[in-house]
Amino acid sequence: MLAEAKADVTAFSAFPVGHWRKIWSTNPLERVNKEIQAADRRGRDLPE
Repeated sequence: MLAEAKADVTAFSAFPVGHWRKIWSTNPLERVNKEIQAADRRGRDLPE
């Protein structure tokens, strides 16, 4: 399965090395999910 997905798995290598760390990180996605959960708990509008 990984051999078939090689192009997708290594797609980040087309970007400059300085960008790789941000591409690997899921921190931005995790932050958005936490904001949505917090807004939902407060009963407020969700962030845009």
